[in-house]
Amino acid sequence: MGYESRLYIVDKRVTPARKDGCADDVYAAKIAQFDMSCMESSFRNIFNNPLDFDFIGENDEDLTVDNYGDKVKYSDVQPVIEWLKESTKREHYRRTAPLIAFLEALKPEEWEHLIIIHYGY
Repeated sequence: MGYESRLYIVDKRVTPARKDGCADDVYAAKIAQFDMSCMESSFRNIFNNPLDFDFIGENDEDLTVDNYGDKVKYSDVQPVIEWLKESTKREHYRRTAPLIAFLEALKPEEWEHLIIIHYGY
């Protein structure tokens, strides 16, 4: 069974706590979005880090729970690239190659903390 997957590639940033006692502010600056449509259900298993920050999608919606009722989670970039490359060995899917190319073009050292948020739509 497939799972409609939308991916948000973001730079997770932390603004350190202030001296007045305000906590760290964690947020994500969106870099790109990929609608992958129907992916193998095992794909979402690599996204195993629950969001520890607010993330706003289109139409100013809070993306904490996806359309399947699952909590929204994220992964680092490299595990996603590895999974996608393995999946292309099993079966060709036209949406995979552009995503791999985009992810490999990113230079992690130019960002604070690149992550990929998975949202089932």
